[in-house]
Amino acid sequence: MSGPDSCTCSDTRDLADEIIALLGGTGEDGNERCWQGTLVRDEYAAYDSALQANPGGIAAGCLAHARRRYDELLRNQGGSTVAAEALRRIAQIYRLERELTILRSEQRLARRHSDAKPLWEQLHAWLQPERSRVPGGSITASTTASRTGLR
Repeated sequence: MSGPDSCTCSDTRDLADEIIALLGGTGEDGNERCWQGTLVRDEYAAYDSALQANPGGIAAGCLAHARRRYDELLRNQGGSTVAAEALRRIAQIYRLERELTILRSEQRLARRHSDAKPLWEQLHAWLQPERSRVPGGSITASTTASRTGLR
């Protein structure tokens, strides 16, 4: 299979090498540099390779990707209660983020710590037991596992 939507293993390897080169390696000054921080990414395998090459990096999933997966699960699985609840909780986070857009960056950061962090913690705490309640090979398990780091 080929075309704009297909990706071969060599394509993934090439992209992984490009990401690694961007995040680490030798700078223009000849000094080694190693990126450290949080990489917000989807589940594309090349990002995992880049994170493995930079031990100081932290993987973070994209909320828009997570939300879309739960939305698809709700539409395709006909009333998934897990998907409905996940979407409700994600909507709370989105609503808060919309409110925060009018604030200065320092104020946004403070409100994220005081208001958003508990919402994220509650979402994660709720997802963990939900993962153990669904069959291992199900779409719900796959979607929930990829959002919690649980397999």
